[in-house]
Amino acid sequence: MKKLIVVGILLVAMPILGQNQQKLTLDGAIKQALKNNLDIQISKISYEQSQADINGAKGIFDLNFSMNAEHSDTSRAPRNELQAASEKQDLLTFSAQQLISTGAILSLNFTNYKYETSADYQFSTLNPVYGANTRLKIEQPIFNGFGKKNVEYQINLNKQYSERSLEQLKDTVTDLLKDTESGYLDLLYSVQNLKVAQESLELAKEQSQITKKKVEVGTLAPVDQLQSDANLADAEQKLVSAENLLLAAQDQMKKILNLKQEEWNVTFVPEEDPAFHVQNFDRKKCVDTALKNNPQIKIAQLNMKASQLSMDFQNDKMKPTVSVYGTLSYDGNNTQVLRDPATGEPIFDQFGRMQIYPGSYHDAFSDMNSLDHQSWSVGVNVSFPLQNRAAKASYMRAKLDKTGNDFQLQNAIIQVTNSVRDALRNLKASLRSIDAAKKTRELREKNLEIEKKKFINGMSTNFLVSQREDELSQARISELNAKVSYQKSVVLLKKSMGTLLDERNIKFEEPAVD
Repeated sequence: MKKLIVVGILLVAMPILGQNQQKLTLDGAIKQALKNNLDIQISKISYEQSQADINGAKGIFDLNFSMNAEHSDTSRAPRNELQAASEKQDLLTFSAQQLISTGAILSLNFTNYKYETSADYQFSTLNPVYGANTRLKIEQPIFNGFGKKNVEYQINLNKQYSERSLEQLKDTVTDLLKDTESGYLDLLYSVQNLKVAQESLELAKEQSQITKKKVEVGTLAPVDQLQSDANLADAEQKLVSAENLLLAAQDQMKKILNLKQEEWNVTFVPEEDPAFHVQNFDRKKCVDTALKNNPQIKIAQLNMKASQLSMDFQNDKMKPTVSVYGTLSYDGNNTQVLRDPATGEPIFDQFGRMQIYPGSYHDAFSDMNSLDHQSWSVGVNVSFPLQNRAAKASYMRAKLDKTGNDFQLQNAIIQVTNSVRDALRNLKASLRSIDAAKKTRELREKNLEIEKKKFINGMSTNFLVSQREDELSQARISELNAKVSYQKSVVLLKKSMGTLLDERNIKFEEPAVD
C-alpha cells in the first residue's frame, strides 16, 4: 500500500521530476553507493598496498644466492728466476646467505679456482693448480638485533598498519552506509512531505469552493473570498517548497550514489518505507559494543600497538652491537702423489722429497670432500657509539609517539562513548516527539472537522478554517519529522556501535598477495 502511495505522489509530481524514473530500494541504493564511491576505492587500494607491504617485509627471510666468475691474465717482466712472466687464474664462486628468526646470518661459500704460471719452480711441480673450498659461517647478534621480535619488527609493524588500513576502510564504508540510509530516509520524507502539501492544497481548494458558493448566495461577504484565495495561494506556495525539497533530496541521493553526469536526469522512486518500530537499547550494552567494534577505537588501539612495537625496537637499538661468529671450511687441491706401481708406496727423490704431480679439477674436488683439510675459527665483534645520541633520540621519539597515541585512544573512547549517549538521548526525545506529534495530529484533524462544520453552519470564519488547516499540515509534517529523526538516530547509534556492517552483511576479503 505504501508503495502505491509513493508512486501516486510521484506521478502527480511528474512534471517537476521528469519522465525518466528508476525504482530504488534501500539495499539497491547501498549496493550502488558501495560500487561507485571513490573514497572506498581509494581506501581499498590503500589496504591492498598495506598487504603487499607485509609480503615485502618478509623478503628479509628470502634466500640470497649469488655467483661470481672471474678470469685474470697477468704479464710482467720477471725480476728474478722465481718470478713468473705470466699468470692466469680462473675463479668461480657460489654463495648463499640466509637470515633466521633469531637474527643469525648463515652463509655458505663454495669456491673453485685454477691457477697457471710460466715460472719454473724448482720445488713445485703443480702447474696448473686446481683448488676447491667450502666455507660455512654463522654470525649471531646477542644484544642489539637479537630475537624474533627484533628481526620481524618491520613485518609486525606492517601487519599493524594493514589492520589499521582495514579498519579505515570499514570506517569509510560505515560512513557511506550512514549517509545512504539517511539520504534514503530524507528522500522518503520529502515524498511524504509532498503528499502533505498536496492534501493541504486540496483542503484549501475545497474551502475556496465552499466560500465561493456562500458568497454567491449572499451568506458571506466578498471579503471572505479574498481570505479564502489568500489561503489557497499560501497552500500553493507550500506545495512549491515541498516540490523543491523533493528535488533537493533527489539530487542528494544522486551525489551519495556518485552518479555520472549523464545519469542525473533519472528520477528515483523509493520502493520501500523502512518499517517504523520502536527498538529497545541498553545503554551499557551499547557503550560496551561500541568500545569493542567501533572502527575509530580499533584504529586508535592499532596505533598504540604500532607505537609500542617501535618503542621496543628503538630501545633494543640503544644496546651495544655484539655478535659472535664461527666459521668452518674444507679445502682441497689437485696434488697427486707418485706411487710405486708394484708396492703402492710413495716415491721419494734423492733429497727425500715425496714426488707429486698435478692432477685434474676432479682430484681437487675429491680432496675437499675427503674432509682431511679443515680449518675453523670463532670470534666476537663489538661496536658501540659512546654517546649513542642517534639511538637515544629515536627511542625518545618513539616513546613520545606512544604517549601521544595513548591520549588519542583515550580521546577516541570519550568521543565514541559520547556519540552513543547522544544517539540514545536523541532516540528517547524522538520517541516522545512521535507520541506528542501523533496526538497533536489527531487533535488537529478533529479540530479542522469541527471548524469546517461550524463554517458551513455560519458559526466560523475563513480565517479560523484556514488556521485549522495550517495547524493540521504542520502537525502532519512534525509527525513525519519525528519519525525520520528517530530512524536517523537509530542509524547513528548503530554507526557508533560499529554494527552497521554486520547488519548489512558486508564482509571484507583479504587480498591475495604473491
